[in-house]
Amino acid sequence: MNTFNLLKNNSSIKGLIGYYDLSDWWLSEFTDEERKHIVSIYNPMGWNGEDALIKANIEYYYDEEEGKDINGSVIKFLWIFAGWFDNKRDRRLAIRILKKAEELLDDEIPIMDIHLLYGQLIKVHYSNRLIDPISFDKSIKACEQQIGIALQVARAFKKEYNHDFLPAHIGYKQLVIVKEKEQKYQAVIDLCAKALKEGWNGDWEHRIERCKKKLNQ
Repeated sequence: MNTFNLLKNNSSIKGLIGYYDLSDWWLSEFTDEERKHIVSIYNPMGWNGEDALIKANIEYYYDEEEGKDINGSVIKFLWIFAGWFDNKRDRRLAIRILKKAEELLDDEIPIMDIHLLYGQLIKVHYSNRLIDPISFDKSIKACEQQIGIALQVARAFKKEYNHDFLPAHIGYKQLVIVKEKEQKYQAVIDLCAKALKEGWNGDWEHRIERCKKKLNQ
């Protein structure tokens, strides 16, 4: 079967799209031209895009020690997949991929995957804010959602990596930048204090001092 037919035939789709049961979405969400473009761009770990997405036999393997499928959740796949299209030309595709990921969120998804999905939503929508004003609101919402699970994620980070250091937190960082631009200095102080208390890496103390000075001017 040639690639053109494979792109259109649900029953023939394998690869990551088939593995994660996304065949119906793949065929209904994207046009023929968009699908051809997507497979031409996607090239994970040196894989051919067609093989990775729709042709290869992806085997399920459950790691008993880790207690999870080594291929990861569908959310992990989709937020990484979307990252391949986070550019001015293709961002509309990234947004549609991330929308599907949001639709598939449930209580079974690992908290780290949800955290990273929100990070990708923040990045993609904030980059798109000048093209589509709705994207700005979606970026802010994703910041708030990521902050809302920050304590759970912090515990997961510490457990997985067996140390107390936490990386930067894009949700806190981006929301703080926005609030400071809006001159909402008390909101900045409160957010920075919360991020600092939870242990996320960042220049929180510096921002707190700066905003306190601005409040007193």
